[in-house]
Amino acid sequence: MSEKRNLINCDTYEESDYDNKHRWRSIKLMYLTSFLGTMQFSIVVTSMWPYTLLITPTEDSTKLGWMIAMFGLGQLIASPVLGVFSNYVPLNVPMIFTLVLSVFGNILYIYAGSFPSHNTEVIMVARFCLGVSGGSLAVSRSYVSGATTLSERTGALALQSAAYIVGLVAGPAFQSAFTPIGEKGLYLEGIALRLNMYNSTACLSALLAAICIILQLTVFKPYRVPDSGDQTSIDDGENVKIDYVGVVVALCAQFMFVHVSTAIETILPPLGMAMYSWTRAECTLYVGIIFSVGSCLCIGVALAIGPLTKRFEERKLLIMGNAVFMMSFLACIPIPGTSDYPPTPESPSPSIWSSNGTNYTNASYVTDCEDDGACGCTYDWCESTNLVYLPQLLVVLVFAFLGYAFVIVLTISIYSKLLGPKPQGLFMGIFQAVASFGLLIGPIHSGYFFNAFGPTWTFLTISAMLFLILMTIILAYDRLKPYIQNTQSLPLEKYEPVK
Repeated sequence: MSEKRNLINCDTYEESDYDNKHRWRSIKLMYLTSFLGTMQFSIVVTSMWPYTLLITPTEDSTKLGWMIAMFGLGQLIASPVLGVFSNYVPLNVPMIFTLVLSVFGNILYIYAGSFPSHNTEVIMVARFCLGVSGGSLAVSRSYVSGATTLSERTGALALQSAAYIVGLVAGPAFQSAFTPIGEKGLYLEGIALRLNMYNSTACLSALLAAICIILQLTVFKPYRVPDSGDQTSIDDGENVKIDYVGVVVALCAQFMFVHVSTAIETILPPLGMAMYSWTRAECTLYVGIIFSVGSCLCIGVALAIGPLTKRFEERKLLIMGNAVFMMSFLACIPIPGTSDYPPTPESPSPSIWSSNGTNYTNASYVTDCEDDGACGCTYDWCESTNLVYLPQLLVVLVFAFLGYAFVIVLTISIYSKLLGPKPQGLFMGIFQAVASFGLLIGPIHSGYFFNAFGPTWTFLTISAMLFLILMTIILAYDRLKPYIQNTQSLPLEKYEPVK
């Protein structure tokens, strides 16, 4: 039997201050769990490659894609199951289950380097557990959609998406804060643990998950608000006519956008180490700083979307964000015709700031490769691929973060409004499963292409995928209208007033 939730019908019932306070407190708790769900994915992404090289120096970057993808696999399996499950049990049951699993997965990741062998496989198992715990995003999104009025929903989902995005891009920033611990770190003899700059971040994730468990038990109260004017009971979805073409387009867009976002996080660390001879520690620090700035940009966009949607249609803003996202990757392709190439163990490091053909900022050869990981470019494509200049990369990432924030926030908002008053547990589970599939495929695709073909073909394939979804959204523009607008063409006798 489904959970009995407090019903707030804003057309017939004036919400009390008590209900309003507790309704929004529960919604904000969902924001926090959304933040945790993506932060525990991204907080180790930038350090996972240096961490893997530290404990298993012989691994190649293709394996990195699989390690990152295990999170997406776990989330892909768990999201639809938890989405359906949440329709029949108290909402905090699946939430607490996933949070407990989050604590376990983070502890396993902390100890991955302490195992005598199969360290990479231990990391994969830990990431899979964290992916299953990330399936709670489907439950939290379903709750926020159902606990807000239609007029509140864009703003509420924008803030939840902001928490999602901030968790995704701020994770590496948290990682950079742990760099002073160093690679050697400290050994805790009592619990047989080597804690260093790479695995200590999982302690933060586990602590935050434990706090969320306490809040779920003490603060959360379930509420349900029917859409204003939809004339449909909150428990009856049989008469709701959903435009499935629009739903499928929104799902495809979500897959593509998440796919691309994970590609950025997957290839940025090996790209920095290959193009600029960053050490493992420098890579963790610099990528963390980049994502710190990116998180600020994403927060700004998420806060601005509410006012912007009052002046411009969500669909038009989605198209604009998609175009910016696509162009940023095209601009990141190495500039052909220049005389600068990535540094290798046998060649000096060229200037990473400008193309002058002969002058170098560091004319010495790459040294201490085995000690600190600063080997330069060691891939087969190094001698045939031009350098991606650091200013070029940084400017491109600014626009990539801006475009990504727009498309992620607007896609979930449009998708939720397409569903109307129908119970959204299953549909949000499907939505998150599609996103999880993007988390699964994105790292594998980008890791393989970067390892085999270099940044040129990696960025070209990403741009082509974003162009394809851009054209799809434009062609399906009229099918992405909110449910309330779509019901104008449906027979009125299908609906009964809310009692």
